[in-house]
Amino acid sequence: MSDKPISPARLDILDLPKDTSRVLGTLRKTLVIVFNRTRKYPKKMALLKATMKFMFERIKEYEAQETAYTEHRAKVHKTNIALAKKSDELTEEDQKLIKAKEDAEKAAKAKEAEDKQTAIAEAQAKQDIADKEALEAKEAQAKADKEAQEAAQAQLEADAAAQQAASEANANTATAENTATDAK
Repeated sequence: MSDKPISPARLDILDLPKDTSRVLGTLRKTLVIVFNRTRKYPKKMALLKATMKFMFERIKEYEAQETAYTEHRAKVHKTNIALAKKSDELTEEDQKLIKAKEDAEKAAKAKEAEDKQTAIAEAQAKQDIADKEALEAKEAQAKADKEAQEAAQAQLEADAAAQQAASEANANTATAENTATDAK
């Protein structure tokens, strides 16, 4: 043997497990290339190891989560089956209690609906009264306006008659003066 240390061998793609269905795509080839480039550089090799370790841990986490999820689904399924069996085994008394509860809820909803209808009817009645009072006030105002208009019309007619009477009186006075002047 020689004193010269033996250089670590290069990694070959044939050293990796076979991937007959090509699930990994080009990952195997990439891993071989990266390993062969980094094998002589400790910092680069440390990064490769950390990356591989991280991926391995992540795969383990995923598998644990998948297992927990599957167990949870199985547990939920068993619980649902147990609840279904229990609901099938309800006694007549339980069914009566459930029916009574449903009836009470229906009665409460009916009462609530009736109260709402009563409140709406009361509000409508108040609105009708207010509308009637407003209409009566409007009619009273219209009547007062009509009476005021009639009074104003009567005043205008009286003024016109007085003015005509004054005109006639002035005309008579002028005629009388003319006659008196002619008689002289």
